[in-house]
Amino acid sequence: MKKAIFLVALIASGLVLVHFGLKQVAAVSATTTPAQFTLFALFSGWNSTLPPGSVNPCTPNGAGTCNPALTEFRGVIFFATIKAVSGDFDHIFALYRAGTDPNTVLQSDCTPPVSNGCIKATGCVGTGPGCVLTRTLSYNATIPVEGSFNGTGTIQYFCTIHPTLMHGSIALYKDPDVDRNHTVDVVDLATVALAYGSTPGSANWNAVADINNDGKVNVLDLAFVAIYYGSSL
Repeated sequence: MKKAIFLVALIASGLVLVHFGLKQVAAVSATTTPAQFTLFALFSGWNSTLPPGSVNPCTPNGAGTCNPALTEFRGVIFFATIKAVSGDFDHIFALYRAGTDPNTVLQSDCTPPVSNGCIKATGCVGTGPGCVLTRTLSYNATIPVEGSFNGTGTIQYFCTIHPTLMHGSIALYKDPDVDRNHTVDVVDLATVALAYGSTPGSANWNAVADINNDGKVNVLDLAFVAIYYGSSL
């Protein structure tokens, strides 16, 4: 039974590779611990490969070396390590709710009581007064803060000092560790497999198995669990 379920999941993963292309899925599967990220703070964009201090924006936005688009799961701790880069400016990393206009982001948003959609922020990274070279931020993405499961959730991240160039997004999916035992295992695969093909109202519908929250349990949900199979979340 376990082998059969895992085989189905592997086939599902292969179908996703064909459907979305190798590069996109490989970027997800390479993240062995999906909740942990390292971001280098540069004025031209988070993780930019342009020279430190460059005032030109990096491109394309959302790529791994330009304000990378990140994937996170509700209920799993998001842990980011923010690193200053020698020769660049001072920066502050902050998480914001979806829909925040970069042109309205201010450092004061994240000073309690938070405002303008700010969720949480670090202190300054850099060499200026009060800044340090490395800071960390942890956050547990929960339903009350991020809204309902009506569509894939999104969190934005900014540098509150330079928000127009330094901003990216984090796609929030349901946790592939369906039974919440801190490991993505055969039980999680089986749960999604049993709900496969269902939609709300189906006899075998299970909302937690709809990982990408698109209203149906299909190959994408099964593949997500297969990709993270064996991971500790």
